[in-house]
This record gives sequence, C-alpha cells and structure tokens, in this order.
Amino acid sequence: MSLSRKSKLNIMYKIGRKLGECRRRQNLCLEYVSANSGIPWQMIDTLELGCKSSWYNYQKLLDLYDKELVIELIDRDRKLPALPPADSVSRS
Repeated sequence: MSLSRKSKLNIMYKIGRKLGECRRRQNLCLEYVSANSGIPWQMIDTLELGCKSSWYNYQKLLDLYDKELVIELIDRDRKLPALPPADSVSRS
C-alpha cells in the first residue's frame, strides 16, 4: 500500500471517529441521522468505526452536525534527538 493511500485511510479513520463523537455529544441516534442525511445507518455506523466511505457521506454528516472540516499542521509529540553544533562535527 502506498504512503498516500495509507495517509488517506488514516485521515478518513480519524474523521469518521470524530463524527461519531460529535453525533453522540449531540445525543443523536443512528436512525435519526440516517433519516436526515439520506445515508443508511449501517454505513454511518461503519464510517464512525473508522472504515472508509465516500467523501460525499462525510460532507453530508458535517452539514447535518453543522460542522466544518479544517486541516491544520501541528508539531508531532515525539522528540527528535538534538543535533550537535555544526562546528563540533568531525570531518574526514
């Protein structure tokens, strides 16, 4: 699997999980969301579990929940080892 495919699946997984959290925070049942989005409840359920779906379905749920998707670059949590000062590196 290519890196871009893995990245796309990871993004879809995270969005799906967040949409599920949003639905539960709003106390909406799957049947209500299905009736108001036109997406079968089974598809919503699998999308919220992190399985991929069409971008159209994500957009329908974002609209129903009155949410907007924003992508932001953030620093990673892991710490990289400090590099030695440039003048202390030996050259052969």
